Amino acid sequence: MPRRGKGLAPDSFTYPYVVDACARLRMWRSAEAVNCRGLKEGLDAVPAVGSSLLAFYVARGPLADARRILDGFRVKSVGLSNRIVSEYAKAGDIKSAWDLFDDMAERDVVSWNAMLTAYVKAADVVAAKELSARMPVKNIISWTTMFRALSDAGDFVGMRSMFNRMPERNLVSWNCILSGYTRHGRFWQALQMFPRMLLKGLIPDSFTVVSVLTACENLGKLRLGRWIHANLVTPALQMDRKDVLSWNVMIRALAVHRQADDAVRMFDLMRKQGFRANHFTFMGVLLACRYGSLVDEGRWMFDMMQDYGIPPSLQHCGCLIDLLSCNGHVGEAVAVLEGMPCRPDSEVWRTLLGGCRIEAGLESAEAAILSVVRSSGDEMCVIDLNTKVVYDNIGFCRRIS
Repeated sequence: MPRRGKGLAPDSFTYPYVVDACARLRMWRSAEAVNCRGLKEGLDAVPAVGSSLLAFYVARGPLADARRILDGFRVKSVGLSNRIVSEYAKAGDIKSAWDLFDDMAERDVVSWNAMLTAYVKAADVVAAKELSARMPVKNIISWTTMFRALSDAGDFVGMRSMFNRMPERNLVSWNCILSGYTRHGRFWQALQMFPRMLLKGLIPDSFTVVSVLTACENLGKLRLGRWIHANLVTPALQMDRKDVLSWNVMIRALAVHRQADDAVRMFDLMRKQGFRANHFTFMGVLLACRYGSLVDEGRWMFDMMQDYGIPPSLQHCGCLIDLLSCNGHVGEAVAVLEGMPCRPDSEVWRTLLGGCRIEAGLESAEAAILSVVRSSGDEMCVIDLNTKVVYDNIGFCRRIS
């Protein structure tokens, strides 16, 4: 370090910057040398220095080294221990997360939430419920983490019971419940909760709108959908200050109500006002193109994702394939499928074959299915998918098998 060559000793302000720079440049040996010097000088007791040293070992890995460094600190703050528990949770190492959590002399609500998240990520709902019951203090993260865990486990009675026990319910907690219902097809329950939320005097936000419009769409509740659009979405259009999330909600709302042209115009307006589209924006506008059979616009939107540096997901590709195959462009849909960056699942193939049935007939279906056989070799899966399209063409099925 040049500063030491000039007789200047680095202090607690110097070390975090140097360690961070070494880590960013992946200069592991230099960073380790700096870390060793800081530990020898006892600077790990300074929170900023201890945090930077630990962050380096977390970035470099393995986590066992970070734990070893933490154990060697003269002063172990709750925050530093929380960081390692959280990292173990991200890595799915529940045992190590629990061992550290159990060793902590002092814990705060962040500690408990980190361990709770570890159990939820591991889908161990029983352990998560037991830990939640032991928590001395809960915050909004504690409650919503459990709501999601219970809904994902299908325990909607438990989720609702816990929600009822929550001492103070804010918009975030209500949105979590609504989302839990809609994500798992419990649309009636979501619509039953919505008016109760309004009676509490809470003003719905974009997350609320997405959940309730999804429920309306799936249940065919057009009148309620129009009311939401008139009273929640339209006022949002007139807001002086919008963010990407509010734009996404408006585009999605127009899409699910089959107002495809308006959704595309909304997308153009968003771009002109300088907002950068993200993964969810393109999903909404592609959905609008699918509902409105806007083939050219759909192609354009899909290609534009490259300009934004957004790799198309399975959902983006599936939406475009659905749009193309249902509008007589089966060959192009097959090309999109074969060029997908991710492996297509059975739902994507069903979408393509459904389009063959609607628009192009059995010849295109045959070409698509033979392509599946060549690419995956999973003939039994192909035959199962094909039954809905060519169930009456026994000769073709025999050739495939």
